[in-house]
Amino acid sequence: MGRLVAVLGAVPLHDPFAFTEKLPVWIDHEWLSGVVFYSVAVWFGDTGLILLKLVLAAWTCSLLVRASTVFAPTVPGRLLWTTVCVLEASFVWGNTVRCQVFTYFVIALTYYAFVQYRILAIKRYLILIPLASLGLVNMHGGYALEIMILWLMVICSLLQRERWRLLALIAGFSSLAPAATPYGFEMFVTYLFHALSMERPSISEWFPLYQHPLSFARILAIAALLACGLAATLRNKKWDLISLTLLCFAFYCGFKHLRFTGFAMLTAVVFGATYIGQLIALVRRRFATRALVIERAGALVGAGALVVMVLQIGSAALKRDTWVLNTNSYPLGAVEWLRRSGETGRLLVDFNNGSFALWRLYPHFLVSLDGRYEEVYRNETLRDVSQALSPETPEGETALERINPTHIISATSTLSQERVSRLSVKWQEVYRDEQYVVFGLRQERHEKQYEGIVPVSLWESLF
Repeated sequence: MGRLVAVLGAVPLHDPFAFTEKLPVWIDHEWLSGVVFYSVAVWFGDTGLILLKLVLAAWTCSLLVRASTVFAPTVPGRLLWTTVCVLEASFVWGNTVRCQVFTYFVIALTYYAFVQYRILAIKRYLILIPLASLGLVNMHGGYALEIMILWLMVICSLLQRERWRLLALIAGFSSLAPAATPYGFEMFVTYLFHALSMERPSISEWFPLYQHPLSFARILAIAALLACGLAATLRNKKWDLISLTLLCFAFYCGFKHLRFTGFAMLTAVVFGATYIGQLIALVRRRFATRALVIERAGALVGAGALVVMVLQIGSAALKRDTWVLNTNSYPLGAVEWLRRSGETGRLLVDFNNGSFALWRLYPHFLVSLDGRYEEVYRNETLRDVSQALSPETPEGETALERINPTHIISATSTLSQERVSRLSVKWQEVYRDEQYVVFGLRQERHEKQYEGIVPVSLWESLF
């Protein structure tokens, strides 16, 4: 999208990249992120994108820590609690640069502005929230999450008879941000409801957390600690509706979808520290001698872990691979062969590799599916592509005929003998490397080649 906007000078309303059945209007709620990423990549390459990610990560964590300090100034164990939560949420910044980094930054800014206003009666940071919402609504669908947080703050402040009118004004102005999108308020909000309610049966990050046992166990343990801290707080007849509501909402989202566990953890940094502090204080009172031993041992372990972490970061910073995007999982060789083959056509490709393929191959090849599933494709398209990649089944064979591609990219790890036999009736293998295979229709004339992964200039597009 960033490249298209640069070429066209405007945000396009119709998708040019896919050949399968699509929605009539392409509403790209992340178009501004695309412009930012494309501009950074063109000027500064991989290193620029990685530095952008690191700066946003550091800034986000700094806002969260400062918000936590203002919200609960004297909390024991804050450093350990913050470290645990941030490490558990680190996947937000751990992979290639994604638009969600802007959502988490704006949420951190919102938490910081809110606690400054609530605790210290400082208003100036709240004024930044509607401005940030104007950017976020064009950068990531997490804008909906931001609006829900704002209105929860308003409702809870009203119920607790705290200052709520300015918060309501800020939330109201932020809610009008969709009017500043290229699609208009009504169309964008309608799309947003569609995107939030649609099923994503084959996208693992949208699965419930219990389907990822290790992550489920860790988040459950953290939630249990917070529950114990809450019990200790209620025992002292102290509780806060706003922090409790935000934590419950964040953990509900985290347990419902794996991708929202980062949201739960970053919310816990700010509003969970109070409850953890109450839990630590209770343990100190009950087990004074043992608690001191445990704290000293924990301090030694933490100091050792910190030294190891600093050494690892320093070592990684000196390695060239640290400052280059890791594209090893993508079909580099297969796509590069198609790019240089001189052929054109319709490429059947799975969800994970679709965006990479369209970036490297458009306009020579159109793709069947990519990561813009909620923006571009109908549910039937997602189903058909998933089935067509398993042509050994009756449903897959029918879906493959219905999609009618000219080329197929398939991971070698998924190629069973039965699948190869079924494909060999109408298809021939035209390229293979250790990771991926390319098939082309038999009636077409292909020059069969076997090449290793070749160097590619990743940011040079064909359009």
